[in-house]
Amino acid sequence: MPIDHAALTELCDLVSVATACSQAVNWVRRRLPGWETHLVDDGFLLAMPPGARPEGVRVLFVSHVDEIGGYVLGPHPSGGHRATPIGVPLQALSGRFLQCFDWLDVDGSSVRPIEARVEDGTLLVFGKRLQSYATAFTYLEPTRIESEWIIGKALDPRLTAYAVTEAARRLADPEVAVMLVFAEECSIHAAEKGAAYARRRMGGLRLVVNCDVPGLANIEGWPLEQCGIRITEGGRLMDPSSALRVHGELVDRGIPIALGASRTGSQTPLFIPQCRAISLALPAEEAHVTPTRAYLPALETLIRALEAIPGTSPAR
Repeated sequence: MPIDHAALTELCDLVSVATACSQAVNWVRRRLPGWETHLVDDGFLLAMPPGARPEGVRVLFVSHVDEIGGYVLGPHPSGGHRATPIGVPLQALSGRFLQCFDWLDVDGSSVRPIEARVEDGTLLVFGKRLQSYATAFTYLEPTRIESEWIIGKALDPRLTAYAVTEAARRLADPEVAVMLVFAEECSIHAAEKGAAYARRRMGGLRLVVNCDVPGLANIEGWPLEQCGIRITEGGRLMDPSSALRVHGELVDRGIPIALGASRTGSQTPLFIPQCRAISLALPAEEAHVTPTRAYLPALETLIRALEAIPGTSPAR
């Protein structure tokens, strides 16, 4: 089944920074009509096939949906507002046209352009209706597809958010659910809420599969044109026995997934105390810059791998 390019580019173009993720939530609900959903503010969206219940979930696909950008602080004497970046260096924002939106926006109606510049080490933003601590912003960079490549902003983590949603949609298995955590770039607390919910309500969990989009320089073990399973995140082991078994069984099924490591961490360790948890990654050419690009056949392989993982021995 091919990737739905229109749905993928729509997800990548949405604005969802920190825990201001209503637009991403709406995308998931449109993509999974009729599914059971559970929303925790500033936390996560859990989606399950019709009739499924949390206690019956055996495999949980996880990704996050927030992107790099920032939010507005107080007014500045220059007439603009001070702002703080999230996941991106100050200078990468200077002189850029960005897009901002109200933190509580649910339908995209508040999205509007703003401009940013750095003065004396302070990030300033200029635009209409800026509200201190209640306006978030990100890059203004439309997504495009060129041959086998996707190019745009927010490829971290939108590609894996698409992958876990699509794999769960294709499986439509009441024992497989998807959790979209709202924040990783700025905070781990949203993922902690997700892990706490899983401990309370998902007593039948056998395997958590966390998926992320690191920059290629952050990956050891495979090229840009491949997805892989990470044995370590930031030097910490991620259930290597389970990861190795899953990797071997996927390769035996003809799925060309790599094995390697990443230099920084993700959300996977939060779920390890409850059950087996493995870490999958699809690299982008660079992390936390725009534009960047990723290889669409590798995304297709990741979706195939996710579809197959519930049938592997660590998931049973």
